[in-house]
Amino acid sequence: MLLLRATLFGLLTVLTLHLSSGCAHYRWGHGATLPFERIYVQPADNASFAPQAQALISTQVREALLRDGRVKLVGSETAADAVLQIQLKDYLRTANARSSTDTEVARNFKLQLVAEIDLYDRHTNRYLIQNRSIYESTQAYTSNPYQDANMDGYARAEYQAMPRLTRGLARKISDAILSAW
Repeated sequence: MLLLRATLFGLLTVLTLHLSSGCAHYRWGHGATLPFERIYVQPADNASFAPQAQALISTQVREALLRDGRVKLVGSETAADAVLQIQLKDYLRTANARSSTDTEVARNFKLQLVAEIDLYDRHTNRYLIQNRSIYESTQAYTSNPYQDANMDGYARAEYQAMPRLTRGLARKISDAILSAW
């Protein structure tokens, strides 16, 4: 009986040491170091027909960079190590589902927003990222059978979907900038 307890204790000790050593080299946060510490995000340029997207994408990219915490946002290009330029290039609306009673009336749209980004390193005077296209898409449901049919369903659906669309695009832009170098 004593031999069984000693063997069981020894096995549990070895198992505990083995399992606890798996996290011995774990570190919190991102392991990649970036070639810049301070970034200036220029206000986005909207060459697409996306309504109200310019201010949304500029704000949401800044918020995504702040949440990550690896870079410091600065208020001018002269104080920055890198400058991010965002141009909204294209905004697409595609009908996904149509009304069962009238095939000319769309009930659901796929909205897609395409941005082109440039990340310029001011110290080396070269682009770290140049002309990279990034896109995001979402759905806009245009009608609700429980609401008044006189309201413009498409305009309301597009207005409600735009913050969601730009937030997803901002995350992708942030990921492209802060990805492993």
